[in-house]
Amino acid sequence: PGSLVAAILATDDDSGVNGEITYIVNEDDEDGIFFLNPITGVFNLTRLLDYEVQQYYILTVRAEDGGGQFTTIRVYFNILDVNDNPPIFSLNSYSTSLMENLPVGSTVLVFNVTDADDGINSQLTYS
Repeated sequence: PGSLVAAILATDDDSGVNGEITYIVNEDDEDGIFFLNPITGVFNLTRLLDYEVQQYYILTVRAEDGGGQFTTIRVYFNILDVNDNPPIFSLNSYSTSLMENLPVGSTVLVFNVTDADDGINSQLTYS
């Protein structure tokens, strides 16, 4: 939380109060994940992101000058996955019985492991 994640900049050719710009996020950020500084146009995080919960955010930002003139822009935040979830076995323990004359190369146990991460972060190595 608090990390700077983006900045936007609008310009206005007017002078004085009519050239001063205020930035406002429209109702798109219902969870309040982002804080937009109304003066600087800098976005900061208000809490941690989680790719497994939401992969992207789309916010509509309004830039308004002191005379009431405004423009809007859509800001897209794509969240990238990090390896923040451990692999999980479907059972706490596994056991099997094997015949002593089982051929070499036979499958002796199949188990299920899942990882909530995505892409390369969900690839598993067994050892």
